[in-house]
Formats: sequence, C-alpha cells, structure tokens
Amino acid sequence: MNAEFLEGFYPPRNFAFPPPQYTDFEISKVVVLPIPYDSTTDWRSGSRDGPKAIIDASQYLELYDHELDRESYLVGIHTLPELQPSMKGPEETVARVYKVASDLIQKGKFVVMLGGEHSLTVR
Repeated sequence: MNAEFLEGFYPPRNFAFPPPQYTDFEISKVVVLPIPYDSTTDWRSGSRDGPKAIIDASQYLELYDHELDRESYLVGIHTLPELQPSMKGPEETVARVYKVASDLIQKGKFVVMLGGEHSLTVR
C-alpha cells in the first residue's frame, strides 16, 4: 500500500508513538509484547485490557528522556500485535509467552512485556 492510500487511516498503535521510521521490527532494538491475559485473576477481570490502555496512554509520553539525556526512541521501538493467550490454561499461556520472548531475545531484541496479570512472568 502506498502512503497516499494510508493517509486516511490511524497509524498502527506503537508504544510511545515514535515516528514510523523507528518502529520497523528489523531495525528496532526494543520490542513491546502485549499480552492481554487475566484468566487466573480471582477477584475481578479486566486486567487483560491493561496492555492496550498502557499503549494508548503512552502517546502522551515525552520522547526525550531527561534522565538519559537522549531521544530513547532512536534505538527503535516495535510493538507486536497482542499475543493470544491459550484457553487450555495458564501453563500453556506461560509456555507460549516464554517461547515468543525467547525467540525475540535470540534475535537480539530487548523485550518489554505488557501484561494483564502477574502470572505471565512466572517461569
């Protein structure tokens, strides 16, 4: 698709919404992995909406990092589509997350997981 065709569409939701040339997977050093999961939450559901809410709110972040004194997005930030949790159970979902994160790390990516609930980081 050409740029003229895409003018009427919202850009893909990418964490911090950096300029498009800094969001390509191949050149990005940082990869954001959203995981909308809350199947083991025992009190109230809804944490599965956390990754989307965090990404949406990130558009208001300042791209300049005062502590590092640099434009951190210049290393490239790519946001993957939401990882589909397994309905077979939490073990299968954690295994899926582990596999995807491991593959990304093998590709030299710094992985930032945005999850719904705490069980996503267990392994």
